[in-house]
Amino acid sequence: YSVGHPALSRDEKTLFFISDMPGGYGQTDIFKVAINQSGFGNPVNLGWKVNSPAKEFSPFVDGEVLYFSSDKDGGMGGFDVYATRLVDFTPEPVLLNAPINSKSDDVTFIINSKTRKGYVSSNRSGGEGDDDLYSFIEEEAVVFKCRQLITGEVRDQNTTEIIRGAVVAIKDMEGNVVEEVVVDEEGVFELAAYCDTSYKLEGSKEGYTTQSKSLTTSMEADKKLKLLILLGTGEILEQVEPV
Repeated sequence: YSVGHPALSRDEKTLFFISDMPGGYGQTDIFKVAINQSGFGNPVNLGWKVNSPAKEFSPFVDGEVLYFSSDKDGGMGGFDVYATRLVDFTPEPVLLNAPINSKSDDVTFIINSKTRKGYVSSNRSGGEGDDDLYSFIEEEAVVFKCRQLITGEVRDQNTTEIIRGAVVAIKDMEGNVVEEVVVDEEGVFELAAYCDTSYKLEGSKEGYTTQSKSLTTSMEADKKLKLLILLGTGEILEQVEPV
């Protein structure tokens, strides 16, 4: 497999790069690896919230923000520049507006953390060649919507055993599915939610009675709401982290 497009974190303790190594989510994914005194740790895939079934390219780290390009569906053109946060839980990547992105391929975004002047490569019309470098000055910082993380476990009410293959979904108040996941081998799920929003959470598995709970998230950004879903004749309980 191949690796490329290296980018260092500000403290130079983490290296971000792309690779088509086995076990990824798409054609090329973004990975990170710790840099220590003895060399490098083991590469870690940034996961499905960053990577897609398409190609992710050219990561760049600006403090707590990771910029990268992707040709996944939903962009303005071929490759588009996205931004996401590296602290707390990873929110949905934000598609940068024009003129950074265009109907063509826009890659290799970099920006100076102090002057907010940056550069991006693009093959948009009006250039001097195939790919051209463009400079810009950031006038408004990228705005990440206030998000929270709903996480927890799904267990059998009677045996307390974890239930693999259970489905957990959050729906809006009209009953539309916002996000749906299958719990992992440990019976754990994670779902991102917007702040100050009402949802209905459902846990289900064939052979069990579906459990549901209405909840409204607070305005506290990056808060983690931990729940225990008991299937059968159980309920959904909020778990308080020990102080």
